[in-house]
Amino acid sequence: MIRHTRILKMMAAMACILGMQGCTADVEQDGAPDDLSKELKVSARIASNVVTRSYQPEGRVEEGEYYLSYPQNNQNRSYTLAIVDFDRQAAETPGLGIVNTLAGSELKWSDIGGSPVTFYLDNVSNEYGTDTLVNFTDANNRFVAGLFDTDEGSNDLLWGEKSVNSGTRSLSFDLHHYMSRVKVEVAVVKEEDAFEDITLEGATVRITNLYPRPKSYSRISGTLYLDEEDNSGITIVDPDTPGYGWVETNTDDPDRTVYYSPDIVLPPQALAEDASRSQLEIELADGKIYSGILPHTMMIANYIDNELTYPVTLAFLKEYVLTIRTVITEEPPELAIMPVWVTKWVDKGEFTMEAHQSGIYNAPEFIKLIDYYNKFNEYQLQRYGYLFTPEGTTQEKWLFQFFSSVTLDYTSIYNKMRPGTTVMTESGEVKGVTKNFEFDFTNYGIFISNGGDEVQVNANELYRVVTGNLDWNGLTR
Repeated sequence: MIRHTRILKMMAAMACILGMQGCTADVEQDGAPDDLSKELKVSARIASNVVTRSYQPEGRVEEGEYYLSYPQNNQNRSYTLAIVDFDRQAAETPGLGIVNTLAGSELKWSDIGGSPVTFYLDNVSNEYGTDTLVNFTDANNRFVAGLFDTDEGSNDLLWGEKSVNSGTRSLSFDLHHYMSRVKVEVAVVKEEDAFEDITLEGATVRITNLYPRPKSYSRISGTLYLDEEDNSGITIVDPDTPGYGWVETNTDDPDRTVYYSPDIVLPPQALAEDASRSQLEIELADGKIYSGILPHTMMIANYIDNELTYPVTLAFLKEYVLTIRTVITEEPPELAIMPVWVTKWVDKGEFTMEAHQSGIYNAPEFIKLIDYYNKFNEYQLQRYGYLFTPEGTTQEKWLFQFFSSVTLDYTSIYNKMRPGTTVMTESGEVKGVTKNFEFDFTNYGIFISNGGDEVQVNANELYRVVTGNLDWNGLTR
């Protein structure tokens, strides 16, 4: 490792090293007048331990150049920068670094004002500026979306904060990942009488309409701000680029082959909620393209019993890896996006997150479906089903699927969906409802209640109720 010329030699060994039980607390001095003239020392560990620039046990940082933001003397709200050099080759105590100002002198408490004080530690180079807001340039941008487990871990942003009282000699940081990870699994289902065999050897896999570049970074909050002028998306598998091929192919099942992409690290971000929403595209070597829109929501699971609890909007979250699972069938050839699994970078026991498959899970969602249908908002209707063309016809229609037993209120749904007619919205707009629909209960029981009475219905009966062709008297068993 090339050492920074302004970094002075590490101090003598200390008794406690971060990561050993009972020795992780910050060390405060006895209040002697010369305590504030002592140099400041830093140790750090990765809170969610994965392979990063730190390859040591327990995630302890033992090499690499890190950056400490600290308040200037008597100006607690104005932060400046110092450098921490973790060099296990030169350090007499591995994992312990001395803090040096940009002027090359050791940082001491006499250089810092106020108490208590909050410090911030990260691994973002100061070559783009020395203040607390780093502005990235197009050239040499380390944190553009790219492969995760490279030798340098070049786009693995780590960040932590620590509040201590004046005189504390050793700062112990827990650093957290502030980037997101994504990978893709694709299963090709083989059919005995398929017209052709599909192989993903030589295929290219992309996710469209993502922001691959950060524009700036705040050392105080650890936040990456996106370059919103570039939404070119990312390529996860590229046969022409070294390191971007499939990392594994599983052929244990004779009826399917599963392909696994490498992990890509990218800036955390939400997904567009309009027609620009990200899609997964798989382009085969022969040029054929399969694509699908990414799901809208994901379910967070209770880490204690792994039971699904509540839905959240699907997004690329910092410190999480999102696995997009897809299936390609050979006959008919089509791509289906399965529930998206989102997990911590490190396995935290039973804690998982998974995406909602597009469908209806409760009564309020059905009421929203009616509203979107009447407003002819086809994009939002994708939350609850999909368009298809029935065999022997040329007219598209919606298939809305239930994935849970649901009880619907009769007065809230009767005569509320009228295909081929027009409706008046609350704002006075008239929208044409032109496409027909049908329901699929996927083996769940669907009920309609009215004044305390309740009756189970089939898919055809529900269709007739919502279109006004079957009233409550006709439902009474």
